[in-house]
Amino acid sequence: MTPSPELRASVAVIRDAVTRAVQASSLRRVGDEIDISAMTVRSFIHEGNEPQARTLRKLRAWFADHAAQWAAAGEHEARILVDLLLNFYPKAVHVRVERNFLDERERSFRELGLEPPAWIATLRAELPPSEDEAMRPGVENGPDFR
Repeated sequence: MTPSPELRASVAVIRDAVTRAVQASSLRRVGDEIDISAMTVRSFIHEGNEPQARTLRKLRAWFADHAAQWAAAGEHEARILVDLLLNFYPKAVHVRVERNFLDERERSFRELGLEPPAWIATLRAELPPSEDEAMRPGVENGPDFR
């Protein structure tokens, strides 16, 4: 059974998500979505205290409801992260490093019993075929065996 996203999210991750939601909207609107007061949202964001158990349950439920939206939007952020990481490597190995990074992320999700996010497949599809893939018939840009 896949663990519930609300059970995996730390308070720090939820706090960051609430902060971003407030920046994109307002304290009142986000409070209404979570079913807590705007002042509670403000306190959660700015004071950094551990919320009461009831409030934390509401925050985790809100986070879980919104996680699917963020996962879809994560492709842009993932692309930026990969591009930043690649800057630590010589250009000659960028494709190999990116492929390895994506393979490791996918493996990590699967080991945790989670479905890998779509951005992994999307970014992988943008890479040129590896030498192994290029040797298989029918692979675009691979050798022509006619």
